[in-house]
Amino acid sequence: MLGRPVVRRLYNDGFKIRLMTHNPDRVKQFFGDEFEYVVADVTDKDTLGQAIEGCDTVYINLNARMNFEKYKSIEICGTENIAQTAAEMGVKRIAMISGLNVNDLDSKYKFIDAKIKAERALVKSGIPYTIFRCCWFYESLPLFIRGKKAILLGNQLHPISWLAASDYAGMVSKAFELDSTTGKIYIIKGKEKMSIGDALAIFCDMVVPEAKLSYLPLWLASISAFLSRNKQTTGLIQFMKYFDTHPEPEIRNNDDEVLGVANTNLEEWSKEYKKRLQLFFP
Repeated sequence: MLGRPVVRRLYNDGFKIRLMTHNPDRVKQFFGDEFEYVVADVTDKDTLGQAIEGCDTVYINLNARMNFEKYKSIEICGTENIAQTAAEMGVKRIAMISGLNVNDLDSKYKFIDAKIKAERALVKSGIPYTIFRCCWFYESLPLFIRGKKAILLGNQLHPISWLAASDYAGMVSKAFELDSTTGKIYIIKGKEKMSIGDALAIFCDMVVPEAKLSYLPLWLASISAFLSRNKQTTGLIQFMKYFDTHPEPEIRNNDDEVLGVANTNLEEWSKEYKKRLQLFFP
């Protein structure tokens, strides 16, 4: 979801790209044969050497997909394995995407704890690092669509500074061009601020008008998750509970002057998303 725009932007800006994956067939569906692919597993450090060898820069975008059992192995240990191997291979730059809400006070939430420890692994590596702490992306909105419903867990009343992945990708590329962006944690927000419910309503109206917005109480979703014993669903509910009760932190952007400005609004993004849908499903 977020890796593809970054890959495309780096490629278009003249970077030579090598993609590390454990599922090359799936990745090739998105990128074709124009990139170099290396099969490796972030949970197995012994496989990472051939993937990183010869690279000047490593960009990390790991996602445990809200599975409690995989946060440690993928996001924490996986980042540690990459950072350690990168240091051993003489990598000159390393970067990762993180979350805007990362802070020690909320480390009891597993998805935040994972990002905290992953960030520390980058710093500990000794490689010049850049960390991008991002707010919510517009690209998450289609994930709420289930058939003819747009299902939102909880009330989700807090305004969020929405960000387009294309704007973020430009910032990543710019960061890699500048030595002055190392040793920095960048706070990256979009310019348009609205609640998840409001954003989802606009997205549905423009892209999937047949999808009706409905709110599912978190207590009811929690019961369903408990009965199903589904780890990913349990993680999703904790994630949504957090944002239902925690407003976006009042942290000033520090990306504007150096990395550029995120100007894409929801209407523009929705129109572009609809065009892409029509290309695949005319």
